[in-house]
Amino acid sequence: MNYQLKAFGNILILFAFVGLSLIFLPPVRQEARYRFKDLMGIKPSENIKPKNTDFGIVIPKIDANQKVYANVDAGNEREYQAVLQKGVAHAKGTDLPGGEDDIYLFAHSTGDVLNLRSFNAVFYLLDKLEKGDEIIVYYLGRRYSYYVYDKKIVEQNEVEYL
Repeated sequence: MNYQLKAFGNILILFAFVGLSLIFLPPVRQEARYRFKDLMGIKPSENIKPKNTDFGIVIPKIDANQKVYANVDAGNEREYQAVLQKGVAHAKGTDLPGGEDDIYLFAHSTGDVLNLRSFNAVFYLLDKLEKGDEIIVYYLGRRYSYYVYDKKIVEQNEVEYL
């Protein structure tokens, strides 16, 4: 009987270890890769092949590379949550690359590692960006380079930035 309890306890520990690994491994890997490159002085690659040139985003410094889904209603939670599981959303009613007005792209950027397996956390390392860092957006086969000039952390109800 004592042997069976030990075996059962070991199985529970194994399952807990596997579960924790599945939760924490992706963000730990992302963070470790970023810190290693920073420590070694490795510059972000300018030759990253975008996942999508019809509408895609590449942020070399944080190794973000995702398809962008156009004209997503930012006021419709069901619609945007479905898109955010797959990639980055472009807010309906905002301009497109090459236009005169602002583009609004959004994705999950959870700082809570427990949410990373639930979300496509494309922007997990977004806080690492600094003034001058490049953000590349591809649209209809053209490349558009944008550069960080400021950063703010805003609440989801602060829509005046749109």
